[in-house]
Amino acid sequence: MAPTLIFDKGTGELVMNAGSMGGALIIHSVAKTLYGVLHWRLTPQQAIDLPNFGSLNGPSLLEEQRFPPATVQALRARGAEVREQVLPSGVQALQKTASGYLGGADPRREGVVMGDWRRGARQAFP
Repeated sequence: MAPTLIFDKGTGELVMNAGSMGGALIIHSVAKTLYGVLHWRLTPQQAIDLPNFGSLNGPSLLEEQRFPPATVQALRARGAEVREQVLPSGVQALQKTASGYLGGADPRREGVVMGDWRRGARQAFP
């Protein structure tokens, strides 16, 4: 769900895609991944591996055991209602690079990244 394609404004070429399976926090997980790659220059896998978080017009939801206790305490000290819970996103993403494609799959769910998509590669999968 939430398939997202990112194109270069100048050339119109595909830069990246990302998506995740069902659930109310899909947009949060996909946005976190896109932001990590496009603004922090992380690989798709590094961005997917970041802790999940979000809100559904209620308490702040933080992926349990992924945020420092000081962060949780600071949010609560500012009056935020915080719930730490399991937040499996299932994000998968591909990023086009000069030498081929980089991929990432959420380790919180099933799925892996595999293959050889470098320019000039003879096979898609070894």
